[in-house]
Amino acid sequence: MQAFRFLLVGWAVFATALDTSPDAEPVVFASADAQTSIAPVAGAYADIPGARIYYTDTGGSGTAVVFMHAGTGSSLVWEYQRPAFIGAGYRFIAYDRLGYGRSESRAKTPLVTPQRMRNRITWSLLEILKVPTLLLTGDADLFTPPAVLRLFSARIKTSASVIVPEAGHSAYWERPEMFNRAVLDFVRQH
Repeated sequence: MQAFRFLLVGWAVFATALDTSPDAEPVVFASADAQTSIAPVAGAYADIPGARIYYTDTGGSGTAVVFMHAGTGSSLVWEYQRPAFIGAGYRFIAYDRLGYGRSESRAKTPLVTPQRMRNRITWSLLEILKVPTLLLTGDADLFTPPAVLRLFSARIKTSASVIVPEAGHSAYWERPEMFNRAVLDFVRQH
């Protein structure tokens, strides 16, 4: 049986798929942007109907953490997270969303634009979340300022909030050590 956990980070969404069978490991998904000069992990392609998805996977027996970038960029944005999560014993997987980076559509019709695919999140939908949720923003974030984060936090009863000092909307890249610590601590607790 599968259950899902959602963690909001700025406007990004982490969704943790939890296989509830006794010996299953959880999988964590994340979303955002970043870059670094850390040596790359070998990439590969997953062929799925109508598309070819590029991904990197460090392998290993740890819990898989799958990083999804936001509606811009590519899997390269998570390079500051890779060493921290691998060092903490997690298997690091990142992929290029369809239409971004090295992923390719094989569809005969054009891809739907990200704007038309965007989910409509309402306050009432946030209020029904019953899973642990991490809300994270930078204190100088102009897209999701701390005041907006507090609005989300007031409606998501199971949420924890982190405001990263001296960071804007890309705390994962601007202050990766603080971002990584906050997310790893939260994931370990839940």
